[in-house]
Amino acid sequence: MPDRVFNVLFLCTGNSARSILAESILRKNGGGRFEAYSAGSHPKRRVTPLALKTLEAYGYPLEELGGIYRAGRSETRFRVHRLR
Repeated sequence: MPDRVFNVLFLCTGNSARSILAESILRKNGGGRFEAYSAGSHPKRRVTPLALKTLEAYGYPLEELGGIYRAGRSETRFRVHRLR
């Protein structure tokens, strides 16, 4: 029987720093045992630049990060892109 993979959702208010950091760290350090996701109860339209710079500086992945921004009835999916 294959090892079970657990889904983990990190939830914070803005989904702009803490949950993004946790998602990326677990994706790299979880050894394939976890699928990590992040969300916010009142999500911001963008991720805090310092959070992205910190992840990049320590070699954590940015490619898989993303989320959903909801405002009223509209919904926008976003992806986090590498800073240049």
